[in-house]
Order: sequence, then C-alpha cells, then structure tokens
Amino acid sequence: MRVNLPIRNAEHVLRAPSAMTSQTDLDGRITRVDRAFAEASGFTATELLGQSHSVLRHPDMPPQAFADMWESLELGLPWTGMVKNRRKNGEFYWVLSHVTPLRRHGRTEGYHSVHSTPERAQVKAAESLYGAIREARAGAPTLHRGEVLRPAWRDPVGFVRRLPVRGRVRAVTAAAALLALVFGAVGWQEASRLVAAAGVPTWLPAGVATAAGLIALAIVGLGQFMDRAVLRPLAQAAAMARGIACGERMPCGAEAQAETRHLLQALQQMNAKLLSIAADGRATSPTAAVMPAPPPGPEVAQPVDFVERTAFQANIAALNAAVEAARAKPLFLATETSP
Repeated sequence: MRVNLPIRNAEHVLRAPSAMTSQTDLDGRITRVDRAFAEASGFTATELLGQSHSVLRHPDMPPQAFADMWESLELGLPWTGMVKNRRKNGEFYWVLSHVTPLRRHGRTEGYHSVHSTPERAQVKAAESLYGAIREARAGAPTLHRGEVLRPAWRDPVGFVRRLPVRGRVRAVTAAAALLALVFGAVGWQEASRLVAAAGVPTWLPAGVATAAGLIALAIVGLGQFMDRAVLRPLAQAAAMARGIACGERMPCGAEAQAETRHLLQALQQMNAKLLSIAADGRATSPTAAVMPAPPPGPEVAQPVDFVERTAFQANIAALNAAVEAARAKPLFLATETSP
C-alpha cells in the first residue's frame, strides 16, 4: 500500500456542511475535482489531475477499507464509508465518501465520488473501527460493501438483520407451514385415538388433517405473494436506483403492483428526466465533443462551461443530496491546463 509522508498529528476540520466532488478513471487516476476538493486536500488542481487518488491516502486507513471499496465498485455497486485523508502539509481530515461507478451503455467508464463533512460521532466511531481492524483484534469488525460487520457471536441480532429479507421471509413461511403440518399430524393422531376409543365413525380426524394442510398451503401462498408483490419489486427498485446513480438508462418492469409500481414509475421518470438534461447539455454545449485548453490566466484552472457542468452533475446526482450542494461549484478537467 502506498505510504504518503510526511504525517502530522493535526486535524484539518472541514467547514460544515461541506460537499466536495472528484472523479477518477477505471485505474483510480483523478480526472475531475472541484474547487472545494482541491482546497481541502491542500493540493492545487494541477497537482491532483492525473495522479492516483491514493495520493491523498493516510497511513491510518486500513487496506481492508479500500479493498472493500474496490470490490464493491467492480461489482457495479456504490460504496459509502468514512475516509481519513492526508493533506499536502501532512495534516489529516475526515470525509464521508460516496463512491459510484459511472456507466454508459452498460460499461463502467470511471468512478464519481461525493465527499461530505461527517459528524464528530461518525469520526470517533471510524477511528475506533479502523484501529481495531489495523491491529487485528480478536472479534474485530470487518467491512462488506461499506457496511460494518461484527461477528455473529458478538451481535446475533445484527447478524439476523443482515440476512436478505427474501431469505428471511422464505425461512419464516417454511417454518410456519411445517409447524402447521406438525400440529395437524398431532391433532390427527389424537382425534383418531379418541374416535377409536369411542367406537363411533366420524369425519373429525380427516377434517383436522385437511385443515392443517390448507393452513400450510395458505402460509406458503402468503409467502409467495409477499415475494412477488413486495420483495421482488423492491429489489428491482434498488437496482434501478443504483443504475440511475451510475447515469444509466434503466428499464421499468411490469410486474410491480399498486404502491411498488408507483415507486418504479417515479424512478423511471426521474431517470428519464436526468438523462434528458444530460443529453440536452451535451447537445448544446460547445465543449461537448472536445474540451480545448483555456488560455493562461491567474487561476489554477478554469471552470468548464455551465451547461456541461449541469449535464455532468445530472448523470450522477440522482439519489445523492450531497451532489446538490456541489452542483453549482466549478469543476476542473484533466484536459485543462494552467500556466
């Protein structure tokens, strides 16, 4: 892992609230930053562009955190987590990073990050978590897609809650149906014993067995209904939301019903609106095809055209409120130069 020096035990506290954006290519080289990102890092935009994003990596960050991030991104999933960065002068600062793959026509073209100012409670929790991971303490938590996982023996409730909801529903319905059949079998045996003792023929044993079977079928049917009417559309909505955040055009399925169908339709409408804004921006911007280098000037880097900024932000701002705070900020491009 890259080790950046020097290191100073002094924190640079970001203004609250603060949102910063950056973009990298598939290899993690910085291709875009905004002014707030450059100011927080202590580097100039020219120093950052073209560099690996690890130029900001602080030695206190455990490699497992970045391994988890890259694993999530390579699967096409977003990643959110606390990150301790190193400034150019050796100071450190904390950000809550939201990293999303940028996709077009089904292919990942890069990664976009929105970094916001965390709360102090989040900073303290991250310091404790990363310290335990670095020191490999017994029972230390691990990270999975940005989520903190503790061993099941230390957090059994959390372990159960992390299980997929669809799997939990299936397990509960199967257990309930099996329990109904067990009670039905016991009831049938007891009813048969009573009928044999009385010596009078009756429909009671058959009725108990039939009722138990019907109850078991009803429970299984209820589980299937929950899966088709609620869980499957919600999984589809989550996939649509991730695709929208990545800037992709997402189709809307026709299986959803009632409220879940309305949710999917709203996501599809938002997807279409954001993509239309981006398309209009690329079509009307004179810099859409080729971004020429700006003439030398006193600024470190020149802001891109406003319409191109809007198009770029629209592609990645779907479900991230932090991007809204950063939308009006100028972006710096790797194709730009400075004197």
